[in-house]
Amino acid sequence: MLIKLDCVDLERPNSMVQYEFCTKTHQVMLNGVRQSFEECKKDPRLSYHEPVMAFASKDKTFRDANIQGYSLQPEITPYSQENPLIGKSRTISKLSIQLGLACNYQCKYCLQAQNRADAIKVPSREEIDAFLLKFREAGIHLDPNAMVDLWGGEPLVYWKALKSLVPQLRAMFGEKIRLSLFTNGVLLTDEITDFLIKYHVQVHISHDGPGFALRDKTNPLFDKETKEKWLNLHEKSRLAGVPMSFFAVLHQGNCDLFELRGYFDKYFSPHVHLDFGGAASETENLHEESIIDEEQANVLRWSMLRAVVTEPGKWPGLERRVFNLMGRLVHQIPPGGIRYHCNAVDESVLCVDIQGNILSCQNRSASTHKIGSLTEYEEIKNPFFTHWKLRPDCADCLVLGACKGGCPDISDQAMARCCVNDWAFHYGVFTVAWFLLTGTIIQRIDPLPKFLLRRQKVVPIHKENEKGE
Repeated sequence: MLIKLDCVDLERPNSMVQYEFCTKTHQVMLNGVRQSFEECKKDPRLSYHEPVMAFASKDKTFRDANIQGYSLQPEITPYSQENPLIGKSRTISKLSIQLGLACNYQCKYCLQAQNRADAIKVPSREEIDAFLLKFREAGIHLDPNAMVDLWGGEPLVYWKALKSLVPQLRAMFGEKIRLSLFTNGVLLTDEITDFLIKYHVQVHISHDGPGFALRDKTNPLFDKETKEKWLNLHEKSRLAGVPMSFFAVLHQGNCDLFELRGYFDKYFSPHVHLDFGGAASETENLHEESIIDEEQANVLRWSMLRAVVTEPGKWPGLERRVFNLMGRLVHQIPPGGIRYHCNAVDESVLCVDIQGNILSCQNRSASTHKIGSLTEYEEIKNPFFTHWKLRPDCADCLVLGACKGGCPDISDQAMARCCVNDWAFHYGVFTVAWFLLTGTIIQRIDPLPKFLLRRQKVVPIHKENEKGE
């Protein structure tokens, strides 16, 4: 499919430039001539690396003539309920341990909310020991630099379990593995801080800045005692070399990235790390207040462009996304090799709960999304994921190279709803990448994404002047 992009060249603001973008090949045409971006290929940031296909025996490979040997791309065989993902490696690069789904918050966009009824009691020392024994007996090994993420629910609800689990993880896997914990931080104490620092656990505090109201009524940054404990963690973690960070989910309450960062500068510290994992989307019941409206989508896009162009190096998470997409466009990597948006698809990524159940995702419950167990490791089968090639709209979408098909673990109906936010975020990423490659700003897209037309709503793709024109 060819998508026409009407763009403004900033060096000639009164003239319009029309590009054509092929969604099948990721080729860019201007006046019928393919744009090669040859100079950009020399930029080491744009080196393109697609994850190795885990099940290569099922896949045919192809070499696109326009890549000229730069990258051999596996054409993905779509996975689905009828063609489930089979197996996991015994050498793991990322391990997500779900302690339980209990939480002291009720965030309106939380994917786990529908599974709260399955929240387990705090595991005992004996249950932790049994879990680790199952892990060893399964013959699973971690890469020397593997990541181990500790998840809830709210993991600090399971503090007694953490006190038993974390020291044993360090003893089993050594000092090189990267331990991290995702928390809302409200239950943090000085005792917990000292424990986490001792075992070099990096803490990511979930907080949406000016959009916090979708999480809870009481903002912990406005609670003196909680804030002091966070500042204590901030200083001690910095000195220990595992600096804490704030992790924000973007929604209509916090789309201006400069306002978001300014919030933490003002109410916490200008030296704290800030990252965001995209827009609120991966939930079957996305709350209406979480959906990014037309005005805020434009705010997000322009703040992304301003951030990367005017403050290079200060937005590493965003820059990684932009440069990854630019690498695809520069080397004209066809989208057929895009395997996943979520790395839980990968055979070297393992999500497991304390009972030894292997899950499709750390946000899911074993009662609904169990794909295997540590005691029957050879029997792992994941029928819950759907590849983007089997979605109705993905193949012809302009931002597929950035979005990579969205969450594979939701229905087509939920995907259509979530695409509103995913589009807003990834169109921002595409806008920045496009500007850095062409020096032009996209003003108009033809045709618009199908899901937007079905909703009879259009995300603005131009910036109005002061007169609203």
